[in-house]
Amino acid sequence: MTTREALDLLEIAAPITRESLNTAYQQMATVWNPGSFAGMEEMRAKAVAKSERIYQAYLWLYHLPEDQFPYRVVYEKRGSLQRVQSLPEAVLSASARGPKAVEVRRAKVAGCPAGMVDIAAPFMRRVGAFVIDTGLVLFAMMGVLFLKEFLAIQEMAVTGKNLPAAQEMTNGLRLLVSACVLLYYALLECSGMQASLGKRMLGLVVTDRHGVRVNFGQGMLRVAGMMASILFLPLYLACLWTPSRQCLHDLLAGCQVMWRLPAESAQAAMEKEAASQLSLKQVGGLLAALLIAGLARVVKDAMKNPSKYPAPYVAPASRP
Repeated sequence: MTTREALDLLEIAAPITRESLNTAYQQMATVWNPGSFAGMEEMRAKAVAKSERIYQAYLWLYHLPEDQFPYRVVYEKRGSLQRVQSLPEAVLSASARGPKAVEVRRAKVAGCPAGMVDIAAPFMRRVGAFVIDTGLVLFAMMGVLFLKEFLAIQEMAVTGKNLPAAQEMTNGLRLLVSACVLLYYALLECSGMQASLGKRMLGLVVTDRHGVRVNFGQGMLRVAGMMASILFLPLYLACLWTPSRQCLHDLLAGCQVMWRLPAESAQAAMEKEAASQLSLKQVGGLLAALLIAGLARVVKDAMKNPSKYPAPYVAPASRP
């Protein structure tokens, strides 16, 4: 059902308000009188055919912001909206076999094609996109841009010749790689694609809290937070427990990663993802506990035996 069809069915003209929507819904509902049907089967057939379309129109429009048009629906989680108690109970029971209602969140049209919806991206799909992006970035940088410099640095480090120069080149290379990674993610995720190449391949997009495309500043802040989270893996695993599957760097930048897929397969995808979420939480919790325990052990060992962990190389100051 499109927004236009829903408006026509409920005989509402934009802009939509919740009051006008409730009034129109109740007016449509009053035409149902169970006593006017010959029997339960006739009532059931007609109720399912008509009242489900009314419900679909109502759910489609109810959570949309006022004075804006057109809209799209964003699926967030399974559940049921509070029903307006105006349809006769018999009709409500008869129509209960229809499509399950899902919670919807208001959002502007932000490049989401017709017939597509966004749901919170599953954890393993995000991991897969990250692995693809990491492979692409490393291949591009090592194979095209920095091969010559990398070999020169390795030769100087192995032979011990010109060690200060090798250290300076290494530091410069790290800064350049970090800048390229920042730009790679930020530019693609704030572009019309709304996704890096890895996310694009797996059907993921990056949006803000309202489902619209992020700006460049949000993209840079999100990527910087992501790079910091990689150093502390338990922070990256936080998306297993947040309601909208947001990592800490997503929350920091006001972003979310969504899985864009056809509307007819959204409910099945949500049910499948919810079934696997419990085991992922258990594995993630165990992994986070092991990492924290290992880090604590390393810190404790370093404090007891500092000689086992040599200090980083510092180039001597040049004489005037």
